[in-house]
Amino acid sequence: KILTTTMNAILSLSNPSFVAYCTSISLLAIKTLAMGPLTARQRFKNKSFSNPEDNGKRNVKVNEDVERVRRAHLNDLENIPIFMVTALVFLFTDPSPFAAKCYFYTFVIARYIHTIVYLNKLQPWRVIAFLTGVSSTVGMAVQVLLKLWLWNGQ
Repeated sequence: KILTTTMNAILSLSNPSFVAYCTSISLLAIKTLAMGPLTARQRFKNKSFSNPEDNGKRNVKVNEDVERVRRAHLNDLENIPIFMVTALVFLFTDPSPFAAKCYFYTFVIARYIHTIVYLNKLQPWRVIAFLTGVSSTVGMAVQVLLKLWLWNGQ
């Protein structure tokens, strides 16, 4: 009964931290899904397809612009799921809404900036955006560990 009550309180739209989580996940889902059409646009623009049957030819042409979008997409697929799980676990530490919003929205903004600067070949901004997002995820993970250690008296 206590667990159900706690979960209902944490995973409730009346919890501002959970609302921030849902908002962040939605924005990240839209961003990640948008990468598919961006890749397709580059493929058609450069006539660079990944499979021979896609362009009716035997030779598959590799294009740097297509590969850049693909790498940015892959970077999302490597980082966003880790954020999603870490942020969800972080919610169970009962963070202040301010802290949750800072961590969540920092990550979202960093991922959007990372994609923009990645596609436009802007260094050192790409690594700064990447590390900002990673720092947000690591910060939440550290908060979870601290809460666990303090709770268990270790």
